[in-house]
Amino acid sequence: MSVIITYVDLGRAITADERTAMKNELAKCVSAGTTDGSRADTGDLFNGGPMIQIWTTQEAADGWVAFCNTFTPLPVESFVTTVGS
Repeated sequence: MSVIITYVDLGRAITADERTAMKNELAKCVSAGTTDGSRADTGDLFNGGPMIQIWTTQEAADGWVAFCNTFTPLPVESFVTTVGS
């Protein structure tokens, strides 16, 4: 089974407005059933660590990366990948 994930690293602490925007956007995605909202953080996202999120569709994952790419400055790294068979 394949798993679709996004990796987003802003390379900095997020602002309060960005945090609110991310929470609101993620809530929409959970309501749509494209993610369950759980994530595997490899650091403290809100203080500059990357966030790894699991998605049900490629389109939803692409949408999350596009959303995160609206922040200024842009993330230092953001991409979608599929792991598993």
